[in-house]
Amino acid sequence: MEIKFSQVNKSRASLQVVITAAEMNKHFDEAYNAMAPSVNLPGFRPGKAPKTMTIEAIGRQRLANAAIEEAIRSTYIKAIRDHKLNPLGSPNVTIEKQPSFIEGSENVLQYSAQIDSLPEVKFIIDYKKLRVSPAPRENLKIGDKDVEAAIREIACRRSTFKPVTRGAKKGDKLEITFQGFDGHVALEKLASKNHPLILGTNVLIPGFEDKLLGIKKGEKREFDITFPTQYHAKEFAGKKYRFKVTADAVEETIAPKIDDQFAKDLGAKSFDDLRKLLRANLEQEQKNRATQKQEDEVVQQIAKIARTDLPEVLVNSEKARLQKIIEDIAQKQNVTLDQYLENVQTTKEKFDEDTGRQAAKNVLIGLSLRQIALNEKIELSKDESLTKVVRWLIEQYQPAHKVQGS
Repeated sequence: MEIKFSQVNKSRASLQVVITAAEMNKHFDEAYNAMAPSVNLPGFRPGKAPKTMTIEAIGRQRLANAAIEEAIRSTYIKAIRDHKLNPLGSPNVTIEKQPSFIEGSENVLQYSAQIDSLPEVKFIIDYKKLRVSPAPRENLKIGDKDVEAAIREIACRRSTFKPVTRGAKKGDKLEITFQGFDGHVALEKLASKNHPLILGTNVLIPGFEDKLLGIKKGEKREFDITFPTQYHAKEFAGKKYRFKVTADAVEETIAPKIDDQFAKDLGAKSFDDLRKLLRANLEQEQKNRATQKQEDEVVQQIAKIARTDLPEVLVNSEKARLQKIIEDIAQKQNVTLDQYLENVQTTKEKFDEDTGRQAAKNVLIGLSLRQIALNEKIELSKDESLTKVVRWLIEQYQPAHKVQGS
């Protein structure tokens, strides 16, 4: 057996493995010995039939596959142990020469494998010297206006909608189908069916929703809209287009009555009790934001001083996760991903670029915090978050009396 190991970069290694015919025959025999006892052939007790008949019953290819699989598994395990690798998932194996286990053939196995593993992270400066802004000694006071705003927001979320025959006004929920035209040419990117919106929220192109005031269900309208000169899609920026719009639905927004029953529906004893609960929740949210601000500051600084080769498999996985989150948000809003990206004023190309960049940063931060945990012997159970390392950094090196730059 010959195993050649080479380090492609800090996160990827390559194996070139050759296993001799004698070793492969041994793996074949081990596979045979494991399977033969379960083979029943007429006229023979289990496991006592001639080997050639038993091999035929089991299937020579099945035995060969089992032998090859075991040979690869055992040599791969030996390689990662000898070189102290921490693999990320299964290796990418390419079999270059394989045995047939037919008498007279050269039963050599030759394969190569690419192994992605967790790389070591280096820091260009000592992470122990980081400084973060101190947490506020006292929380900012939550005022009555903050509580009232929270109540209005909850009421808005619990609103119901009732179809109306009158013209639409601000606050109504609409569903519209629209098509944009450049002259007489319909533009695919300027079209949508059953597009939902709350009139007056101005999520569409500036001026578009104003053209819908007073529209009734089933009514059609045509109007021109000039896109802003700084519009995210440069192909439309500053240009005028003709739109044809149909109101598929017009519904009045019915907000719930804010009283004791409203509070009880939310699990409070009374409206006064709801106000107290909301105030306490807002205060806790404020504490959480202060803590999160400190933690974010630490990880941003860690990302700036960390250096390593990022495993492509991790970056691609994280990118897919981030994009899935956005796709799920779009689905919950009953819009396509393209429509969602248009609403947030970005393009597919920019979306792909941004999620790729954020994925790389997330992976770098995760690897860096794991490296710190390893360096400082911070024990992390399987289910523990890396936030434990961030809090350790804050508590160990950033006492409350220290301020950034001190």
